Amino acid sequence: MATTKDVERLPSGKLKYRGETYPGYNKPKRTPGAAKKSAVLAKKGEQVKVVRFGDPNMSIKKDNLKDVKAFGLDIIVTQPQISLLLDIGVVKHGDRFLKKSAKRKRPIQKLKKRRYLLKKERIRNEKEMKHAS
Repeated sequence: MATTKDVERLPSGKLKYRGETYPGYNKPKRTPGAAKKSAVLAKKGEQVKVVRFGDPNMSIKKDNLKDVKAFGLDIIVTQPQISLLLDIGVVKHGDRFLKKSAKRKRPIQKLKKRRYLLKKERIRNEKEMKHAS
């Protein structure tokens, strides 16, 4: 097995091993046109080994929101998309979202509050119309 002495550090900070460039130890990189989808230069102690993984023919179906939700992942959406998804029934109020601007996962409580206030206002308007007539 190879050691860290076989790896050359480039001025850009990347690593060169057997003619191939890697972003760093234990950091995966894409390998287009290769037999596998990704590769990583794994390091354990002084030992170094290239590990290739992933089926290149397998596609990531992250655009199908129903599949993403069924898989149990957080859906990455913007605020207008949330309203649309709620209206068409793809998601419900208890679901968790990850806003594009957010750094961490969190439930959309502002959306719930806004919907609640809109519903409350609509009921108030209906009562006022009944009293007016």
